[in-house]
Amino acid sequence: MDGGEGKRPTSISFGLAQTSRRPGVRAPSSAVETKNPLETNKDLDEPRPVSPRVIPHIDRNQYAVELAPKATSKVEAQTEARNSAKLETEAYSPTKFGLQIRKKPAIPAASSPMLAHNAIPGLAVLPDSQRLQHDLAHRPADPSASTYSEMPVGEFGAALLRGMGWRGGALGRNGGGLIRPVEVKLRPKGLGLGADPNVIGRTASSKSTLTPSPSLNKLSVGTKVSIVGGEHSGLAGFVLEIRAISIRVKLIASGEVVSVDRSEVSLIEQTASAETERPQTGPSWLYPHIRIRFIAKSLPALYQTMGDVLDISVDDTDVIRAVVRLSDGRLVSDVFQEQVEPVKPTIGRTAVIISGPQRGAKGTLLSIEKAMGHLQLEDSFEIANVPIQQLCEYI
Repeated sequence: MDGGEGKRPTSISFGLAQTSRRPGVRAPSSAVETKNPLETNKDLDEPRPVSPRVIPHIDRNQYAVELAPKATSKVEAQTEARNSAKLETEAYSPTKFGLQIRKKPAIPAASSPMLAHNAIPGLAVLPDSQRLQHDLAHRPADPSASTYSEMPVGEFGAALLRGMGWRGGALGRNGGGLIRPVEVKLRPKGLGLGADPNVIGRTASSKSTLTPSPSLNKLSVGTKVSIVGGEHSGLAGFVLEIRAISIRVKLIASGEVVSVDRSEVSLIEQTASAETERPQTGPSWLYPHIRIRFIAKSLPALYQTMGDVLDISVDDTDVIRAVVRLSDGRLVSDVFQEQVEPVKPTIGRTAVIISGPQRGAKGTLLSIEKAMGHLQLEDSFEIANVPIQQLCEYI
């Protein structure tokens, strides 16, 4: 007993022995490498790529307060009852063998139109006197200046399209290219659909074309022409008016005024002997439907009186005479151009070119600057600069 009392109790302790590091393995503290401060600042200064702005598409507005209860339609109730009955009948489905063709699930039709998804609730049941206030109460607040900086006005449309699925580039399934807006151009007066004012001749066949005669370029009001095609083929007359694609001709035989195509007339060339027999006179500027003033003192009753030229005629000696209607309604015939002068047009009125290469062209006088008139032509809508001496008021 004494020997047993002299023994001390042994103590037991637990601990983790420090293991030796294997060669080639770094300490945990050295696992994270520190970057150079200069390189870190360089990374911060680099501009970050800016993603394109996108406005998400709103399928249905989520209003805070539903003022009107959702009305369950009869179609929705029948659909719900049909689906519940289908679940009960299809609860037990035995194993089927062989080739099984799955049917595509039917896509339920929308119970309300697409435009009605974003409609303001309760607006349809309110009277007209309360609809405006009800509509304004559900509108968002006015945008601030920061809103415009976050979403510029110039990028709003593209962001809205991206929210609907647009990814940039051309629209459409094939992507043939960007669609440019249609530019509406004014067509010259008197031209039908598909007509080209630059083409004068007519196509005889796919292999040969009728080219206009060079004499057509010498046509002017008062010249003698022969009709070589159309309904009045074989007749001769004098040119009264030259249009874009047609010419008005006064027939010598009957005095009738007809309209023919430019390619259907031919200029009658005068012989040299006939030109030498008649005395040379100045170019004719008389033109139908212009306003003139009498300047011949040999006609004291008509001196400084204005009138309108109704018609002109050319006799066998190529002397041009005019029929003039005075302001009081009287008619004066056999008026020569030496007895009258043209009345200069005013700004904003219709004028006609009575001499020069563009004789017979009509238009609106826009302005007068340094004895030059700016005339907007009626056929081609071009602006022509014409001396004011070559213009006359057109009625």
